[in-house]
Amino acid sequence: MIRFSYFSKLLLLALPLCACSGNQAFRINSNNDYTVGPGDVIRIELSNYREYNERLFVDFSGAIRTKAIGNILVTGFTINDLEMVITSKYSKVLIKPLVQVHILSRKEQAVYIAGKIKKPGIIHFKKTLTVAQSIRLAGGVRNLRSEYSAYVLRKKTDGGWAKFKVNLKHDRSTSKKGDGAFKLAPYDIVYVTKSTEMDTANLTYGSGFGTEI
Repeated sequence: MIRFSYFSKLLLLALPLCACSGNQAFRINSNNDYTVGPGDVIRIELSNYREYNERLFVDFSGAIRTKAIGNILVTGFTINDLEMVITSKYSKVLIKPLVQVHILSRKEQAVYIAGKIKKPGIIHFKKTLTVAQSIRLAGGVRNLRSEYSAYVLRKKTDGGWAKFKVNLKHDRSTSKKGDGAFKLAPYDIVYVTKSTEMDTANLTYGSGFGTEI
């Protein structure tokens, strides 16, 4: 496992980004569906109980405040998952509620990037962003002759961090491209470094596309 202390300075640098997300809990999904987060505006519709329909803002703690069932933590859930969560809660007070959730307005998403790049800092995006795109937006790597890897830190629901290694090397002998197309999630932290420097930090990690370590 990666030693968390290696990233401690990086996490401190990224506090302005983390502060935007409050005490939110992220859920790692196996697909690339949009996930709800602070700043989103959603509409909850109950087709068989229309008096409970509501337009709600996801606050900076990652929660919505409904009139009938109180506060619900929604950050990090896909629309389908959120519909199941809300259906479960309404089922305690209503008979077989039919719930649909719609995104009315999307938040401005952001990631933090640091390491061997020219312009470290916060990068905002609205749709999707890959590791390679984030590096380009940060001015590119400092030395084009060196080989680099990226490490992505992502907040989990238990408060910890999932860590992914992303190989950026393009193997010319096999024409195999690196993993720069790895898609980032809102509030991810990207750290770019020379592969040899990460190796000498006494870290162990897996290999392959976006491997969790």
